[in-house]
Amino acid sequence: MPVAGQVTNPESIETKEISYLSDGSPIAAYLARPRRPGSYPGIIVLQEIFGVNEHIRDLARRFAAAGFVALAPELFSRVGRPRAGEAIEETIARAAGLDDRQLIRDVEGAVTALRNQGGVSSKIGTAGFCFGGRLALMFACNSKSPSATVDCWGGNTLFAGPGAPTSPSRPTPVADMVGNLHGALYVVGGAEDQNPSPEHLSQLGERLKQAGKNATVEIFQGAGHAFFADYRPGYNEKAAFDLWPKMISFLKANLA
Repeated sequence: MPVAGQVTNPESIETKEISYLSDGSPIAAYLARPRRPGSYPGIIVLQEIFGVNEHIRDLARRFAAAGFVALAPELFSRVGRPRAGEAIEETIARAAGLDDRQLIRDVEGAVTALRNQGGVSSKIGTAGFCFGGRLALMFACNSKSPSATVDCWGGNTLFAGPGAPTSPSRPTPVADMVGNLHGALYVVGGAEDQNPSPEHLSQLGERLKQAGKNATVEIFQGAGHAFFADYRPGYNEKAAFDLWPKMISFLKANLA
């Protein structure tokens, strides 16, 4: 099955597993980069709730084939990756227990690790999906590192979780942080999604507009949650092929 951004020439990229320290703890990460020597913009690929699985690794390779040095940090390194067959409720609880402030520091550490790889130009971007979409937006509101951010269906931005405005690990709603947004932002959602729903995205867009930020919110019709994830039931091929060139164009324009 063809996928958007598919790597047609695997020999053109190289990959490796690395790790870096964040507050003294080792964080595993997957690196993909163009094989041809040169200077390329960097991109931090922020995982779905299922961790740095084969899909996230493949996304890193697709970004590398498109001309980026991509690093996907395993943000569950501190608590253990979801296990095969693990109930989704347990996975959600695992993610919800990660402290936002620690996650921001762990992503900042990923930026440093990416720069230390060499061949990375001065500008860094982030692209996050689901759990990682929320984190990408939050990181851009708490760091000056990213020049461009892609938030794909990042839920729970208006609240900590269903029925909970805040929580000990999520003390401030991400939407309340957008006044400090750094760099350009592209927010993506599906019209059939419930978290974030089109209504939630509209509210987020209004907050960004009021804050005077360089942000675009786009809702893809006929698509649901995680419509780009070709291994999940909600995959929407048409929407995925529509999104990929828009995402790459946005990143290249703002990381040039």
